[in-house]
Parts: sequence; C-alpha cells; structure tokens
Amino acid sequence: MDLLAKLEDKKNTFSKTEKSLKDYVLANLEDIENISIVNMSKITGASKSTISRFCRKLGYENFRAFSFAVAHQVAASYSLLQEGVSADDSTMGIAAKIFSKECSALEKTLNQLDPLQLDKLVNLILSKKKIQLFSVGGSSVVALDLLNKFSRLGIESIFQTDLVFQQISANNLKRNDIAWFLSFSGYDRDMIEMAEKAKKNQATIVCMTNNEESPLALLSDYTLIGSYLDIYAYTGTTESRLSLMYLADVLFTVLAVCGSPETISSLDETKETLLNRLNDV
Repeated sequence: MDLLAKLEDKKNTFSKTEKSLKDYVLANLEDIENISIVNMSKITGASKSTISRFCRKLGYENFRAFSFAVAHQVAASYSLLQEGVSADDSTMGIAAKIFSKECSALEKTLNQLDPLQLDKLVNLILSKKKIQLFSVGGSSVVALDLLNKFSRLGIESIFQTDLVFQQISANNLKRNDIAWFLSFSGYDRDMIEMAEKAKKNQATIVCMTNNEESPLALLSDYTLIGSYLDIYAYTGTTESRLSLMYLADVLFTVLAVCGSPETISSLDETKETLLNRLNDV
C-alpha cells in the first residue's frame, strides 16, 4: 500500500492534530523530503512526539523512514499528469477527461461559495484604501489576474512578484489596508508568516485558497475557497487555478455591478483605452 492509500485508509483514526498533519503532508509532498521533524513541528504546530506517532500509525518506524516514503511517492506521482488519464487515451479522450474534471471543479466551487461573505467582502473592498496582494509560485498567475481586474475597476492594488518585496510590504501594512493572500494549498510557510505579520499590524486578511482547513485560511478574516484538489503533488494543475480565477471573475463582476459611479467610470475608461489600441492597429 502506497503512502496516499495509507493516509486514506487511516484517516478515520487520526486525531484533530494528526488530520492537520495529513493535510500538510498532502499539500507539501515535494517538500517533506527536505524538511526535518523540528521544522515540521514549527510549521504545523504539532509536537515532535505527535509527528512520530503519526508516522508510526502509518507503518513507518520513524520520521526519516516516513520522509523516504514521501520522496518515493512524489517520484511515482510524476507519471500522473491528471487523475484518470492514461497513456492509452487518445488526444480527444484526454481533452474530454480534463474538460469534465474542470467543469466538476467549477461546479464544486460554485456550490461552496458563501454569497453573504462575498457581499461583505465587496463592501470592504469598496471602502478600504489599499489592497496588497501576496502570492508565490503557481498561484501568482491568479494574483496577476486579480491585479488586472482591480486596476480596471480603479481599485488601488499592489502586487510585487519578488518575495522579499512582499515580506517588506507585509511589515508596512496598516489598519485600513487589505492583505490579500493567494495560495493553492494554504500551507506555504512564507504566506503564513506574512499573514501573521499582517494580522499583527491589524490589516484585514483575505485568503483565496483550495483548502479551507489550511493555516492560511484559518488566519483570515475572509476566505474564498476553490475546489479541493485530488492530486496534491500537482497543485498547479488547471483546475486549481481555474477555480480561483472563476472566483476572481465573480468578484470582479459583483464589484462592477455594485460599485460606485467612480468604478463604472473606471470601467468605461478601460474600455475606451482598449478600443483605442485596436483602432491603432
């Protein structure tokens, strides 16, 4: 039985802390091999003894043996680009399976959307001074898309792709600012640390993630949750991005409909700018 099967088989026997460890492992498979039990304890908040007990419950003698098993699982997973897709599938068959999976991800995202929280978030955005976006890795694509949408609406927003600049920005957040974090897993250590700084500075924390049980989601004042992922080693797959970009589209449209006259004016100016560029071609 491989590691993922063991985690699924034992899930009903896990304590609350062990369930958090399970979520962390699944969201960070590629990093476990290079992390010590001490660092894992710091990141997850679980004691070293709890982590050791978690490993033994899965059938591994110690954390080192467990980390080797994770490394083996990651290596094996690289042969899986999408769940349910095989080398025997035709190009059209692959396209159909991916289409079905992405439609399912969008439907699940819609079904778990909280309209009351979204309405409150829209009012918050329209009343605050500045939005600072935070993201690294694959979710940065969604952050850039969101930055573009906010700009079209005339909403002041900032996104620095460099992590050091983001860390500096987190230190300089103020009470009236919105700290907006994007992370597929919600377990990224840098994002969590910056969210903690933002909270200390009394900024309002918004999180877009695919895991509502993650530390980043639990730190946030507002959460927008995308479809929960089945393949944790591939959190950059299209369905994970697509579900969060769908939420960004919903947010953009609601802001446009409910926005102030200034917002409508900003949209008109954006449209005019784009049309002028087309006319120049």
